Amino acid sequence: MSSNLLNTIISDRYRLEKMLGSGGTGSVYLCTDLKLDTKLAVKVLEKHKDTYIAARIEEKTLKLLNHRSLPQIVDVLADADYTYIIESYIEGTPLDKLLKAYYRFNENQVIEWAIHICEALSYLHALRPNPIIHRDIKPSNIIITKDNKAVLVDFGSCNRHMGSCIPDDIIMGTSLYSAPEQLIIGGISDCRTDIFCMGAMLYQLATGEAPDNEISFGITDAKYLSKGIRQIIGKCVEKERENRFKDVEELKSMLSEQLKLNLTARVNDERKLKVIPFVIGALSIITYLVVILGISI
Repeated sequence: MSSNLLNTIISDRYRLEKMLGSGGTGSVYLCTDLKLDTKLAVKVLEKHKDTYIAARIEEKTLKLLNHRSLPQIVDVLADADYTYIIESYIEGTPLDKLLKAYYRFNENQVIEWAIHICEALSYLHALRPNPIIHRDIKPSNIIITKDNKAVLVDFGSCNRHMGSCIPDDIIMGTSLYSAPEQLIIGGISDCRTDIFCMGAMLYQLATGEAPDNEISFGITDAKYLSKGIRQIIGKCVEKERENRFKDVEELKSMLSEQLKLNLTARVNDERKLKVIPFVIGALSIITYLVVILGISI
């Protein structure tokens, strides 16, 4: 989508001022609410079959979303050419930009962010009668705020899970991170689809390598990661959904347990490091007494 929408005023209220990013489903702009004089973000979707969110998610559902790890949906508007999802503006840095700068992240940091995203997904998946499946979890759809919280954005690919026998209406998602069932006509996305996407993204954040069809082999070779996180990622990206975590709460529980283990191990390592100088000092004194003074120990 071109930047020719800059300065466009939507519904006599929202003025598009700056493009924040663009992707396969549309572009995101920073805008000003002319009525309240506040900054918001607007996801602009072209009214094509493969991007028109209103066909998949009711406006009232989007507006009711309320979670600290999700943007607040303010309004959903449309004209002859576009659908506009107007949401709270999350100040921070897209995770894909941080990834380019740092290549990969400390395992504990990755786990902390993953727990934030699991909380958001757990909320979406618990919506009734039909859970919302995000279907496009990737670094560019995660904003890291100034207080280091991960926020999941962009509902351009999400879908309502209508049941285990009802296929998705269209193929959506980003192929590098998509579960196998997302990439076939007649596939059915459910909560385990988002778990696969999470695993693919965690693999990239922890290793610096772009995910591919051989993630399970690549994570096995990442010896600098704990055995626990390698097993967690490996289970997330199982090609057969029945072999993945049964839900996001189970994944979150495993991540939290691994973080506790890692922090405990780090504390123990720090204690060992503090002891070493004393041991070296004691050995030096003993050596001095034996060699220089000839004292028998």
